[in-house]
Amino acid sequence: IGGLYLRAEAIAQSYREARKALSYQIINGNSGVMEYSAIGIDQLFINLPHEDIVSFIKSIFFPLRQSAKNMDYYLENTLITYINANCSPNQAASELHIHVNTLHQRLKNIEKILNLSLHSADDLLKIQIACHLKNIYPEINEY
Repeated sequence: IGGLYLRAEAIAQSYREARKALSYQIINGNSGVMEYSAIGIDQLFINLPHEDIVSFIKSIFFPLRQSAKNMDYYLENTLITYINANCSPNQAASELHIHVNTLHQRLKNIEKILNLSLHSADDLLKIQIACHLKNIYPEINEY
């Protein structure tokens, strides 16, 4: 369902929003009725070409995988867990079953590999978006 507007001229806008909501439902394999406004931040990604999304995800996670030994993606998993824990070191360490100091060492290693800082708002947002997109597109796992 597209947005509700007061003027007749906005019918086209509501129709575009309804088409985007339908596309979002199809991409996520969902059925049923959805309001465009319920999509939230994913509105920004609906019309992005799939190749661009894959490229963005790869720019974050591929360097971490390249550094992994024996195909153990512990740095990637550490980063995702840390972001999903709202950047709480204690919660992330607990979920990973590691000491908080080990988590801090891993995060420093991740920052070095990716050449960014998790204390920079721009860098953190970039990581959060990559993790979010990776959750939306779970089929994008092998790169």
